Amino acid sequence: MHSPAYTELQQLLGLAVTLEGKRYLVIEILEDGPSVVVECLDLEPGVQTNQFGDGHRRAPRHITIPVCSPNEPERLDPRFQLIWSNLT
Repeated sequence: MHSPAYTELQQLLGLAVTLEGKRYLVIEILEDGPSVVVECLDLEPGVQTNQFGDGHRRAPRHITIPVCSPNEPERLDPRFQLIWSNLT
């Protein structure tokens, strides 16, 4: 299966999906990779730390999901396949 082009990935922005039993929102497409960034809608915001490890604020939890599997670049990442299948 071929990897979707960056312009095709743009249509995922704002899409609500369920992954691993939690609801996520696609908030960003990273051209380098490419990857999809999702924000968890079900969990309380976690504590975000600075470069010294000190917690300073609460921030939503994000996951960066590669479009292609890291171990098999010719295959789509299984989590990305779930997101992509919501469009088709």
